[in-house]
Amino acid sequence: NQAEYFKKYNAKLVYRFYDKDKNHVTDIVLNSNEY
Repeated sequence: NQAEYFKKYNAKLVYRFYDKDKNHVTDIVLNSNEY
Protein backbone atom coordinates (compact mmCIF):
# COMPACT_ATOMS: atom_id res chain seq x y z
CA ASN A 1 0.00 0.00 0.00
CA GLN A 2 1.56 3.26 -1.13
CA ALA A 3 -0.03 5.26 1.65
CA GLU A 4 1.47 2.91 4.21
CA TYR A 5 4.92 3.39 2.72
CA PHE A 6 4.67 7.16 2.82
CA LYS A 7 3.48 6.90 6.40
CA LYS A 8 6.15 4.36 7.31
CA TYR A 9 9.02 6.32 5.80
CA ASN A 10 7.49 9.66 6.72
CA ALA A 11 8.97 12.28 4.37
CA LYS A 12 10.91 9.80 2.27
CA LEU A 13 9.95 8.70 -1.19
CA VAL A 14 9.70 4.97 -1.76
CA TYR A 15 10.00 3.10 -5.01
CA ARG A 16 8.95 -0.56 -5.07
CA PHE A 17 10.36 -2.85 -7.73
CA TYR A 18 9.11 -6.38 -8.30
CA ASP A 19 11.69 -8.70 -9.84
CA LYS A 20 9.80 -11.40 -11.73
CA ASP A 21 12.94 -13.43 -12.46
CA LYS A 22 14.15 -13.56 -8.88
CA ASN A 23 10.61 -13.45 -7.48
CA HIS A 24 11.26 -10.82 -4.84
CA VAL A 25 10.42 -7.22 -4.12
CA THR A 26 12.97 -4.45 -3.71
CA ASP A 27 12.13 -1.23 -1.94
CA ILE A 28 14.21 1.80 -2.87
CA VAL A 29 13.95 4.59 -0.33
CA LEU A 30 15.08 8.07 -1.30
CA ASN A 31 15.63 10.93 1.09
CA SER A 32 13.88 14.19 0.25
CA ASN A 33 17.14 15.67 -1.07
CA GLU A 34 17.66 12.75 -3.49
CA TYR A 35 14.62 13.33 -5.68
